[in-house]
Amino acid sequence: EQYLYAVVPSEMPYTYSTEALKAQAVCARSYAYRQLLNNTLSEYGAHVDDSTTFQVYNNSQERASTTAAVDETYGEIMMYGDEIVNAFFFSTSCGSTTDATVWGGTGLGYIKGRILTGEEVSIDLTDESNFDTFIRNQFSSYDSQYAWYRWSLYMTLDDMTQTVNEVIG
Repeated sequence: EQYLYAVVPSEMPYTYSTEALKAQAVCARSYAYRQLLNNTLSEYGAHVDDSTTFQVYNNSQERASTTAAVDETYGEIMMYGDEIVNAFFFSTSCGSTTDATVWGGTGLGYIKGRILTGEEVSIDLTDESNFDTFIRNQFSSYDSQYAWYRWSLYMTLDDMTQTVNEVIG
């Protein structure tokens, strides 16, 4: 629980609503508990690291609002049947979520991909042409106003050629 006191304000602004902070606390706790059980970092004497590979633990200053959210949801985790939910979450959607196959696994019944436009929109993003259209155009979704929603990189042909040759050379 004390670990979550720094995770929640690292993952979500402490100024968000109480219910949003509580939801984040439950997601973070579920994710951390699942990692604890998986024990994949045992050779390092750890269960998670402080990067975006797991949860961001920036050793952020504890805030009354986030600590209260953790305390008010003490011990609560999300379950799907008999399994603890692997509560993946992200900072930016770019207008779409995906199912669990993006992490190389099999699908999870509780993680469904969808376009985040506020309307029922279905686009098959596994089709290259559809994805190209989707990524090149602005869709109105809940985070489309943020600068990192869509980004571009411009390189000269010479710079790109040099970079590619360095990587494959």
